Amino acid sequence: MKIITEFSEEGKRQIKERAFKIVSDEIMRENRWLEFKEIKPKPKTKVIEVWSKCSNCILGIIKWDTGWRHYLFFPTLEFKTKHSDRCMLQIGFFIMNLNKEQKIKVEK
Repeated sequence: MKIITEFSEEGKRQIKERAFKIVSDEIMRENRWLEFKEIKPKPKTKVIEVWSKCSNCILGIIKWDTGWRHYLFFPTLEFKTKHSDRCMLQIGFFIMNLNKEQKIKVEK
């Protein structure tokens, strides 16, 4: 059996996308602690509140930043919050998916 050790650039891109989707889906499926609620519908972008399911408090918002041209997470300053690696990954993957959606919209 021959093992392929070299991939084309397109092949590498597809592998990365599949790996990202598998990890992203797994982390988002296990979303026991966070809730993402869309607020303020806008024509071009979204504003999302990030809530803790445990303490029922808002952790921050995700919104489009025109300077960075990406969605960013803005933590609330009302509470001193602690975030685990899983929590940060969930927020990060959620933002990555929003940024991908936005990029597809712009390219159309």
